[in-house]
Amino acid sequence: MRALVRPTIIDRVLDTGKTDAMAARMTLIEGVYRHRLVEYATPMVDDAAEGTTARAAIEACRRIEDELTSDVAELRPILEAAGVEILGVEPVQGRQNHTITFLVPDARSGEAAVDVLLTAGFEPWERWEAGALESFRRSADQITAGRTNRVTTVVRFRWRPRRDRGVLDRAVTPTSGDWQIVRLPKRAWWAYPVIRVGRLTAERLRLRPKHHASLGPFLSTPDSLLHPLLEHVGVDEGDVVVDLGAGDGRIVAEAAATYGCRAIGIEQDTGLVAAANRHIAARGLEQRAHVTSGDARTAEIGAATVLVVFLPIDVVADLFDDLTSRLAPGTRVLVHEQSRLPPTLRPDSSTLVVGLDAVTVAHVWRIT
Repeated sequence: MRALVRPTIIDRVLDTGKTDAMAARMTLIEGVYRHRLVEYATPMVDDAAEGTTARAAIEACRRIEDELTSDVAELRPILEAAGVEILGVEPVQGRQNHTITFLVPDARSGEAAVDVLLTAGFEPWERWEAGALESFRRSADQITAGRTNRVTTVVRFRWRPRRDRGVLDRAVTPTSGDWQIVRLPKRAWWAYPVIRVGRLTAERLRLRPKHHASLGPFLSTPDSLLHPLLEHVGVDEGDVVVDLGAGDGRIVAEAAATYGCRAIGIEQDTGLVAAANRHIAARGLEQRAHVTSGDARTAEIGAATVLVVFLPIDVVADLFDDLTSRLAPGTRVLVHEQSRLPPTLRPDSSTLVVGLDAVTVAHVWRIT
């Protein structure tokens, strides 16, 4: 792996002399990680260093809350008219992501609800059959669907309270990675905990790669964050921007259209690849931008001068060393997410980035 420049927070403070500014920035970021951004930002609205960002973050969260309230008002009558029993809706006040959680009686109610939302433009994030479906019904606590426009609105249907699982419980309770491995008949659903133990053991011994079947469901970068993120990482017309997990190509198109650079997307889902290239063609950007079908774990990324990675943070952590080992010196790596980075990932800088109706934390590394 190539060496990474990794100055500590203390180094950056000493370099800039802006102790108060750094503390204020880290406070806002901590608010994102704890999903309490409005609470953390409110006392900072008059802060000399980060007051403007704090005010923008509060306004963005207010817009998210308004949109989610409107979405609930749209979707709940549709669900109830179709016979889905809704026990309640988790509050959306102060929400910083576009997620709605409906409470339903059981797994079958959740499955029925997802089917109903197909008529409202949502797509299920996962589908199971036979033994996997029976195992899902017995061990899962929620089912999820998403609808992507300028943002991806996520709707979860939950039938069990969330709880902290112990080590043994986590080791044997099946998840999507286990249900994807093998298709078992319904009567063999009980074997999935055994499969899980085998899978985790094989991954620990490096006999099987993690995230073998999928790098996670499609979750778009909100439109209002595209330009701020690319600006933050310093994209210009001489760059080659590579977006791993490019989805519908919106980052690729934005980079090519706004900065005049070359932009390449890599996406596993062939349907999304086709949609992305149609979008790029409709904007007349084919000479500078395209999305190809490929796997982030094996794709050729050596030409990148800016690598954008928006994938689940556990996936990023698992792939990071391999990805950065394939990049040339000087390449900037941009990862953005609302989840706390694991200790193994130490960026050169982390900053709260705010759009009109979205927030994220942008982490940047420079390869050396």
